[in-house]
Amino acid sequence: MAKPTIYKNDSDKIGFAVLYLTGAAATHYNNLLKQEEAGIPIPALRTWIDFVAEFMSYFGLFNPARDAQNYPQWVQQFQELDNSIRATNAAHSHGGNSGFGTYNPMAPLNPQNSNP
Repeated sequence: MAKPTIYKNDSDKIGFAVLYLTGAAATHYNNLLKQEEAGIPIPALRTWIDFVAEFMSYFGLFNPARDAQNYPQWVQQFQELDNSIRATNAAHSHGGNSGFGTYNPMAPLNPQNSNP
């Protein structure tokens, strides 16, 4: 959390926190800015407590201990997906439908007999 002794007002705290937003959180922040520019008052852009509440409601609270517990499950799911993709590519590369050793679902089954 932003240190109150360094950041004397909410605007400074929000400005500092925004520097670290990436991906969906950065997009969400930009959407809030657009709404504010359109004349819609956005409390999350004015007070630190509202800013924190806004982003916690959409993205949750960062919890390294909890996230570290889920990490092995994410790795396993990624490895299973990767193995499935590799197996599919290997199975289709033996048939040679793409000519490049990888599966291409848009390639004709037999390129030599296809009509251009």
